[in-house]
Amino acid sequence: MSESRKNSIKVFHHEIIGSRQFERLGEVLSPDLVYRNSFVTSDKDLPWLKNFLEGLVRSFPDHRMPVEDLLIKGDSVLCKYQFTGTHEGPFIGIPGSGIKVSVPCIGSYKFGGDLIVEITVRIDMEKVRQYMLTATKKAFSKAENDGG
Repeated sequence: MSESRKNSIKVFHHEIIGSRQFERLGEVLSPDLVYRNSFVTSDKDLPWLKNFLEGLVRSFPDHRMPVEDLLIKGDSVLCKYQFTGTHEGPFIGIPGSGIKVSVPCIGSYKFGGDLIVEITVRIDMEKVRQYMLTATKKAFSKAENDGG
């Protein structure tokens, strides 16, 4: 069972997210999924996650989330990965900046049978703040230079 759970996490990160095959989310995620991350203040569902991932593609078209390490305990898998990408489109209200980002993340995945029923992602928010501050300064500088 533990190898199939590891494989599900790798499919989720590399094949589905990495190849932008979001129509395949149901292969590894429960329709009753509960999703949380450092940006959201309440539990989210599968349609919300799909929309969020599609938004990441618009904001960071080249983004990747390669798995670095996996730890399995019971029905849970802990996954260490890096979110990397280039900020090309709006993200949390900040226009694309061209800044390349690399942010460490830890994902906790709880399984119910063969499907992931709960995902909690912890993101290095200090790194995100640093990148977004740089992006904001770049956007203001561009607006000033453009006469706006």
